[in-house]
Amino acid sequence: MRESMEFDVVIVGGGPSGLSTAIRLMQKAQADGQEL
Repeated sequence: MRESMEFDVVIVGGGPSGLSTAIRLMQKAQADGQEL
């Protein structure tokens, strides 16, 4: 049987686009008082 995990967001890749997405996501989460 396969293991499954639930995620709200998955960022694939560590290049400029992935890094930019991760930074922006953290900024929005902090502004909304949420934790990632």
